[in-house]
Amino acid sequence: MNFSEQLETLIEAIKGQRHQFLLLSFQANNKSKIIDTLKEIRATTFNVNLLLANKLIELPISRRKRAVKDTLREALNEVENEVVYFERIEYLFDEELNQDPLKLFEYLSGNKVLLINWPGDVRCNGLSYATPDHPEYYQVDGYRDHLIVI
Repeated sequence: MNFSEQLETLIEAIKGQRHQFLLLSFQANNKSKIIDTLKEIRATTFNVNLLLANKLIELPISRRKRAVKDTLREALNEVENEVVYFERIEYLFDEELNQDPLKLFEYLSGNKVLLINWPGDVRCNGLSYATPDHPEYYQVDGYRDHLIVI
C-alpha cells in the first residue's frame, strides 16, 4: 500500500469520530509525498500563518485571541471539500494569541477531516513545539492516535 492509499484509509477511519484530525510529522525531506496526495484526494490547503496574519492585523492585540477560532472556522465553512490540510501553523503558538493549538483543532474538526502539518517534535509520550526556554514552548501528552510520522 503506497502513502496515498494509507492516508486515504486513515481519513476514512477517522471520519465520523468526534475529533476528525490527523497530525502529520515529516522526517527529513518526506514532505513532498503529501503534495501529490493532497491533489489526489482534492484537499483544500490553508497556510494558517498567512490566513491569520491577514485577518488579525486589522484587530487590536487584545481581540486577536478570540478571533483565531472564528477566523479559522469561517475559512473552513467557505470550502466544500471534506478534507482540509493546515500547513504553517506556527503563529498559533505565539504568546499574543494564547492558544492551545491541539484543543483548537479538536474544536475545528467537527465537520471536516483536518490534516495538520505538525511543526514540532514527536516524543514517546506526546508532542512538543520549541524548547522549554522559548516563550512559545508547547508540550502535550497523548494524541498518538492522531499522529502519522512520514
